[in-house]
Amino acid sequence: MNYSVNQRMSRSMGWSQLRREGLKKQGRIAAWNKSLKIFFIATVCVMVGAIGWYLQRPVGLKASPVKKTTEQKSTVNLATKIHLEQFDGTRTQWTLDAPSAHSENKSLVVVDTPKLSINNKNGEKISVTAELGTVDKSSRIMNFHGAVRAQGDRQFGLLTTEWLQFDPKEGILYTDQRFYLKNKMSELKGIGLTIFHKRKQMQVLQKVEMKFFGGTPTLTGEWGS
Repeated sequence: MNYSVNQRMSRSMGWSQLRREGLKKQGRIAAWNKSLKIFFIATVCVMVGAIGWYLQRPVGLKASPVKKTTEQKSTVNLATKIHLEQFDGTRTQWTLDAPSAHSENKSLVVVDTPKLSINNKNGEKISVTAELGTVDKSSRIMNFHGAVRAQGDRQFGLLTTEWLQFDPKEGILYTDQRFYLKNKMSELKGIGLTIFHKRKQMQVLQKVEMKFFGGTPTLTGEWGS
């Protein structure tokens, strides 16, 4: 084989090798480009999914359970063994005692198993008990709810009802519910009762039934004073 043939063969082999290396390089570049495309597509999908999840979340603040528990405890445990009293300068007009109380809102206090003691000018003491009570912070008007009992130690007797209101400023006991009042001399039933301590009067709204002990005739109908 002469020199010219060898030279042509070497040139041919060089070009083939260069071509193979070029093809390999193009293949690596193509594979790299494909990997980059897959990476960018996956990144876009993750971003779109994250945005969609965020937009579906409800708008607002989320408080931790610890904070909620702390707020509830501070509301419920407002006070224990409360005692309210009204003194007119010469005598105690009424006192209210309860084992615990909490604020319902800015103007109302809720008391558990309250006990109200009303001291009338004639010396009689009336004790009011109930399952639950409320006190208006400004007017001091009290409402008693559930198994209400108002019992006096003299002529008043025993009053039972499911709801009773006491207005300390006017000295009025009032209920619009069915009631039962009994003392040594009489028995009174009806719906809706107002007792005016200052005027020493009573009014019954409707369905009144009154029975006197000792042979006095029974009275029914609308009754007042």
